[in-house]
Amino acid sequence: MAAAGTEPPTEPPPQSTGECARSTPHAAQDDPFAGLDLPQRFTVDPVAVDRAWRRGAARLHPDRFSDPVEQREAVRAASILNAARETLLDPLRRAEALLALRGGPAAADERGLPPEFLPQMLEIRERLAEADLAADAAARREIEAWCARERDDRIARVAALLDGGPAASGEAEPLRQVRLEINVWRYLERLREELRTAVP
Repeated sequence: MAAAGTEPPTEPPPQSTGECARSTPHAAQDDPFAGLDLPQRFTVDPVAVDRAWRRGAARLHPDRFSDPVEQREAVRAASILNAARETLLDPLRRAEALLALRGGPAAADERGLPPEFLPQMLEIRERLAEADLAADAAARREIEAWCARERDDRIARVAALLDGGPAASGEAEPLRQVRLEINVWRYLERLREELRTAVP
């Protein structure tokens, strides 16, 4: 029983469905990991991402809202939630998002490549020019296979730096190394696309 002259304690009112719809967009827009209530890690389980997305999508279904304003908010929140899912399921976009969240440099601010990669890049370009001149399809396939292996290696380096290395704690130089590795990754993706679309 409450003491005389005091009101009994009351439970805080539950968050309304509309409040859920309004609070979700900001978290997901700024941080796709937070938007799906997942830890900030490069290595993710796609099944867990989809599961989290389905939970959020069910919570934000417009049919759950009677107020037109809340319905519009729910549609907007669901759109941002969808974008968060797409980001986390795309390894390159996921790496970019995580690097930005850690305070690392954007691609526009750091366009460099690791010094050891530059000789490789020049050599591959020379081999590709020779293969094109000779219409050597086998040589082009070898270069494409090298691109795939090198890309996988760069992805593994990014994962190691972001998930367990110094970059995980937001140190500036390791974050710059992540940016350089991502720049190589992007270069290799462009080269693979060039190899797939160009006619030998």
